[in-house]
Amino acid sequence: MKTIAIQITNIREEDLLADKEALQSIGVDPICFGLIPFENEIIQAKDFERFDEVIPFGSVKIVRLWKAGHLPANAKIFYGCYDNFDQRFYSGKLRTLLLNFPAGYCRLGEIKERLFGGSAFVKPVNDLKAFAGIIVAEGERISDRLAAGTQDSSLTDNEPILVAPLRPIIREYRSFIVDGRVIDSCAYKFGGMVKWAAASQDEKAELLAYHEEVSEKYRPGRTYVMDTARLPSGELKVIEYNCLNCSGKYACDRAAIYRSVLAE
Repeated sequence: MKTIAIQITNIREEDLLADKEALQSIGVDPICFGLIPFENEIIQAKDFERFDEVIPFGSVKIVRLWKAGHLPANAKIFYGCYDNFDQRFYSGKLRTLLLNFPAGYCRLGEIKERLFGGSAFVKPVNDLKAFAGIIVAEGERISDRLAAGTQDSSLTDNEPILVAPLRPIIREYRSFIVDGRVIDSCAYKFGGMVKWAAASQDEKAELLAYHEEVSEKYRPGRTYVMDTARLPSGELKVIEYNCLNCSGKYACDRAAIYRSVLAE
């Protein structure tokens, strides 16, 4: 018997309500669990024992705990091999289909105090988001930009990062792929502004066709999330791949996603 578990700590109230309503609509009474900052303890972990398989959804800490062996053995994480979500690994396969191609790769500590000679985009190479992608302007340091924002407690100078030229983006989309099928897609940024919106039927058809094209070159598994950018030319590019367990669902059909992972 399977069920869904949703994280209730450090999650937006609007997201929690949307998740609970979606699960209720498909007849699922989820496990609600909490994560304690700076600890490996999972509140309500004992509730996992009542099921053969539990699919947890929440923050990226879920994957970190799973990687370190702190999740219950019956927790299902759609991560597979760690390299699958590392852009250094898949950039050579996607090449020009990837938004940040070409890019330079290094450790954060190697360049965080260097003054940039021109604007560039910087982000971690994997999907666990030790910090959100940042734009470093000419004359700035990465350390300056990080100090002005927020980062995860896991961030160290050893963090692998990429540095890439800036690319103009007019819209960003997120697609949920479960068992090899695109379940739903939505828009989540317009011209750099965060704004969730359902994708039109034409956009969904276009994103489906684009996913089919891209997946012939690379897919990180059978169940994952793919973020896609639209350039001013109208061309689509892959931004990155994310683990489904810790990806925000934005304006996607949550009930369809949950129904699909339970059937996976």
